[in-house]
Amino acid sequence: MIISMPTLGMATDGTATTLALRRREALGLSQAGRHEDAVEAWRAVLHASPDDADAAHALGSALVALGRHADALGSFERALQYAPAAEASKMALARALLALGRHTDARVNFEDILAARPEDIDALSGQAACLRLAGKPDMALAVAERGTALAPDHPLVLLERARALADLKRDDEATAALEDICHRYKDQLEAAQLLARRFVEATRPAPAIDLLRRVVDARPDDANAWQELACALRSNGQLGEALDAFRRALVLKPTFAAAHANMAMALADLGRLDEAVLSIDRALSIEPDSRSVRFTKGCIHLTRGEFGPGWAGYEHRFTKDNQKGAREDLIAAPWLGEPLAGRSILVLGEQANGDYIQFSSHLPRLVALGAKVQFFTPSRLKRLFAGLAGDIEIITGLTAGMRFDHQCHLMSLPERFQRMGEPIPTAPWLSAEPGLVEKWRTRIGSKGFRVGIAWRGSNNDARSFGEDQFAPLAAIPGVRLISLHTEAAIGDLPPLPNGHRIETLGEDFDSGDDGFVDAAAAIECLDLVISCDTSIAHLAGALGRPVWTALRAAPEWRWQRETPTSVWYPSMRLFRQSSPTYWHDAFGAMEGELRQLAIPA
Repeated sequence: MIISMPTLGMATDGTATTLALRRREALGLSQAGRHEDAVEAWRAVLHASPDDADAAHALGSALVALGRHADALGSFERALQYAPAAEASKMALARALLALGRHTDARVNFEDILAARPEDIDALSGQAACLRLAGKPDMALAVAERGTALAPDHPLVLLERARALADLKRDDEATAALEDICHRYKDQLEAAQLLARRFVEATRPAPAIDLLRRVVDARPDDANAWQELACALRSNGQLGEALDAFRRALVLKPTFAAAHANMAMALADLGRLDEAVLSIDRALSIEPDSRSVRFTKGCIHLTRGEFGPGWAGYEHRFTKDNQKGAREDLIAAPWLGEPLAGRSILVLGEQANGDYIQFSSHLPRLVALGAKVQFFTPSRLKRLFAGLAGDIEIITGLTAGMRFDHQCHLMSLPERFQRMGEPIPTAPWLSAEPGLVEKWRTRIGSKGFRVGIAWRGSNNDARSFGEDQFAPLAAIPGVRLISLHTEAAIGDLPPLPNGHRIETLGEDFDSGDDGFVDAAAAIECLDLVISCDTSIAHLAGALGRPVWTALRAAPEWRWQRETPTSVWYPSMRLFRQSSPTYWHDAFGAMEGELRQLAIPA
């Protein structure tokens, strides 16, 4: 007796019934979100019916839901083998290729779809993504805007438009576009994360926290989202909640080096420095070659006053955000501590105004070692640094091929001198212009106890505070509060209680292109400076003038912890918050001290 076998794709009545049951089971598992089980069920269907294009597509979709895009490719290709015209499988294949970073291959597939359906919005958004990833944001924007013109309410094409704007550095437009998406589509989690990152970069952690809570509520198993939420909470001073969020990320992903490293910084903010070292060492055990983790560990050492390992770790700031430790377009060897007598050295300034001012203290020492020193600074600081001690040339422009014996970044000088056994320089190293000192001495006058004040940093972040914090000081008999901000920076100041006021120095105060030259001269005419952690505090310290610096509870590494004095500035005293956002204790301590100093008018 000959038993005939079913041909490929055909089934006997019994096997057809079994196959139908398997398909129904697989479909139910997919609809229930049980994707692991659904994968096995769809594989069983395909084993029984190898040419079932719908089952192959469904298997690929289940794999995508599990994040297994590489495995899904074969399933979508199999579906297209048996159903070449299946548009859903073409789109799914293109999306899987895009998710794997194969944007060139994905673009071919999207363009194939658009050739047949030029107004397919999903394909337009995919093509825009491919162009953006290929480094063509202008073309990506054009495609995305074509899509938004056709479908102004389509979230994916709106998101691609926002991402293209961001890549084109059209930041305000990108932020506005993301805000619009997040307002209109509460389930658009990718837009929420992108917008949250922009808020964090702009030192606006509070709205970032709201967005990231939305993400973790929808995706509680997303370790990356918990880590981003933790970082935003830390930036907002919510350190206990930040630690909880870091721990959630690490439960989900114990080998998450970035979460260990960032949790170390939160622990350091809380003054738990021993725990911070343990946490950063866990990160290094996972990623021993990570420069960003080694940089973070260096900052923790600096916070502890351990300057040897601290400065060594700080050198790893290079390669962060594609920075490099040397200018490759110059003919100049990196200076690592070699003898400098008779040699030229270019010092490359870096970071913010306060860093330029603080670490310019090392430049006179290079002169003392016999070097011909040139200091590269922004043009706004050239005139200020003309008052540096020693024969130092200030330059504001560099061209490719310029020749020096050595080059070194400004904030690498402490590491070099630390290895050479040199102490931290503390003598005043800046001076004000005598003519300007006379001008501001006349303007300010000699009446009362003259206190120059600064309460806002350039980013107006957690280091800053309201001018109303000075009210108790203004009430001290004989005290005059004189703003060291430009009038353009502060606008009209509201009056303090009881008729007290903050004096301003006029529209011409530091109003030109040269930064801080008037501030330096005015500081020389004052009895005391009180400042938040900003460039004015550094300037007063570099001039050797009495300065009180109000610090947040978890200040930057350079201020260490708990100490009332600064290792960088002998004339500076430090007044610290006892808890984030609470300034009253720091200013209460200042009030008591100032009452002892001030002389009634």
